[in-house]
Amino acid sequence: MPAVLLVEDDPTNRLVALSMLSHLGIAADFAVNGQEGVTAASCKKYSAILMDLQMPVMDGMEAMRTIRQMIPGPSCPRIVAVTAHAVAGTREALLAAGFDAVYNKPISITMMTEAVYGATEKDASPPDDSAEPHMIITPRTEDDDQAAKKTLRDAVRAHVRALLGEEDE
Repeated sequence: MPAVLLVEDDPTNRLVALSMLSHLGIAADFAVNGQEGVTAASCKKYSAILMDLQMPVMDGMEAMRTIRQMIPGPSCPRIVAVTAHAVAGTREALLAAGFDAVYNKPISITMMTEAVYGATEKDASPPDDSAEPHMIITPRTEDDDQAAKKTLRDAVRAHVRALLGEEDE
């Protein structure tokens, strides 16, 4: 199984992405901003990093560049931009800046599979599973998962009510 790091500040997006990865049989690590993502990448060898672009502390572009400087060449993991703010030319600009691939939110399970397993020369070497256990940058707790599930459930209910024009549950 690939070692995957999800760098995403939004709890709902994080919950959805982690659920998709879990469905693929991947127990991914996560970080809630670019700085935590850089720290995580320095503690563990990942085969793929899924990077949001707009985050507090350090954005995804700066985090990607820092990781590429810290882990140069073929040892660097596949770094994939996952963004909700794609406009004309964004994909090309992000690829030119150094991302291996770009996916627009909302991401489907098919796109998630491509993002994690996408073929590049970097993916040829397997991750080093003999490394010491890594520090979890932002450990998931049951309270975090429950809060994110409630947020997602409330958002879905509100959306359905708006579509149907219903005022009650």
